[in-house]
Amino acid sequence: MSDEAFAEKLHRVRLDNPYELFGCFTASNQDLAVFAGKGPVNTDDRPIVTFGAPKFVYGQKQPSHMRLLELLKSVHPKPEDIIYAADSKEDRQFRNCLAAYWAARNKFLKAGVGVAKTGDVKELLKSVRGPLLDVVRTSADFSAAYRPLLAMAYSLSKTDPRWAEQLLLDLEKAGPHRDEARQLRLKLFAERPMAGIQD
Repeated sequence: MSDEAFAEKLHRVRLDNPYELFGCFTASNQDLAVFAGKGPVNTDDRPIVTFGAPKFVYGQKQPSHMRLLELLKSVHPKPEDIIYAADSKEDRQFRNCLAAYWAARNKFLKAGVGVAKTGDVKELLKSVRGPLLDVVRTSADFSAAYRPLLAMAYSLSKTDPRWAEQLLLDLEKAGPHRDEARQLRLKLFAERPMAGIQD
């Protein structure tokens, strides 16, 4: 990612840091081989995948997100699968943070299952607040849960400021490594006395 031209291409698809890039990794080739099991080999003269994919996709009654979750339960990626296992303090920290990022990603995907579509932010929060705060606690670098909670707090500040303020306090406690929630709370509620953070 130190290559400026390559980093610019990654930025266009919102992969702005090493965690977002390597966070896309799901499984090693060994994990995938075990998951897939034995079967015929796909070759140029026998393009099994090309002709079998439509039947697999449209013939399955199971939704695609459930197949993804099934895959994630079956594989166990390790940072050493894709990162050279140097033993400096920085390398160990990066590997630990990457493993936490993967755990947060998997929790985030599970959190979205079964959530009813609604335009009511308060109703949505009743379903996702706890799971998303847990994701924030799991990884300091996983933003996909932090940012929606921040946006929901801002939206609620206009209609239900007490809910919004408490959500921001919860977000501060769950993600003390980030300052956006505190900054937004101070901007929105600077004149209000600070409430206690609830577990």
